[in-house]
Amino acid sequence: MIKHLKITFLFLIVFGTLSGQDKKEWEDPAVFNINRTAPHANFIPFENERLALENNANQSAYFQSLNGIWKFNIASNPENRPVDFYKHDFDVSTWPDIKVPGNWERQGFDTAINKKPGCFWIARFFLYHTNFSTLHPFRKL
Repeated sequence: MIKHLKITFLFLIVFGTLSGQDKKEWEDPAVFNINRTAPHANFIPFENERLALENNANQSAYFQSLNGIWKFNIASNPENRPVDFYKHDFDVSTWPDIKVPGNWERQGFDTAINKKPGCFWIARFFLYHTNFSTLHPFRKL
């Protein structure tokens, strides 16, 4: 009986120690919505009824297309990513341009994900090496 209590106690200590370790945000399955906009209906507001009936989003003062030229950056791993790149005073002038919509691999950055060793899908879990090849932050100016 005492032997079983010792084993149980030892198990609880080991499990408690392992579960108390901090995970990085990209390794924690409970983290799935950092900086995420709440779900909402997709519609374009217009200034008046006439513009709404014409239904041309480009004519609305409340519409902004994300298409265009963006500044783009590649980091070799999560620790090397530019942490505050979204702030307006962050200097992205040395970052190269990228066309959006587009694919950065087809524009000369990085290698297509399906050609990288270590990235693969099994069931519903995405497995990866902690030896990242690149991260891709970008910002519209």
